[in-house]
Amino acid sequence: MNVCTQFGLQPRDILAPSAALLTLLFTVGSFWWTNWRRGRIIVGRPRTYSYAPARDRTILLIPLPLSNTGAKPIVLSALRLRSPDNQQIAAPQVRTRTAALPKSEGVDFASAISVGGRESLVAFPEFQAEPSFRLSDGRNRLVLEAWLEHKQTWKRIGTVELYAKSEDQRGKGENLVTYDNIDAF
Repeated sequence: MNVCTQFGLQPRDILAPSAALLTLLFTVGSFWWTNWRRGRIIVGRPRTYSYAPARDRTILLIPLPLSNTGAKPIVLSALRLRSPDNQQIAAPQVRTRTAALPKSEGVDFASAISVGGRESLVAFPEFQAEPSFRLSDGRNRLVLEAWLEHKQTWKRIGTVELYAKSEDQRGKGENLVTYDNIDAF
């Protein structure tokens, strides 16, 4: 004995409410996907970077292409770089600049970076490391971590590859020198 006949229902009596329920579920799911879903940050490869291996510190200015895959904005309150083989913090973010070309103006304190829903932007964080930190000859892979405001924790958001040549390693004092990163591609 089937359920429909047991309760005196015909199959067509169940079809309309079932279709309405499926439509409601699809509508709610679509609304969540397009308006409420929190995505993840995708870190692109920087085309250039600025580097200053000074005596008392090493400075890295990296134009970071960032994309948010979700609908809700994601706020990165702070950034830091780690080496992949070492769990020590290699370089915390100390400033945010407005461009890749270092100038005296356009420098700000380290500030949060907000990546809007389904948006991309280029941020210009400046990192400072201990003087012992140097880029080695060839490809250098660094882990990029961010303090995510909505999770209140540090999270790995990607890796950054920087290509250095031996002539880039000469101490140039406090002045940032911009290098091409095309060989990292």
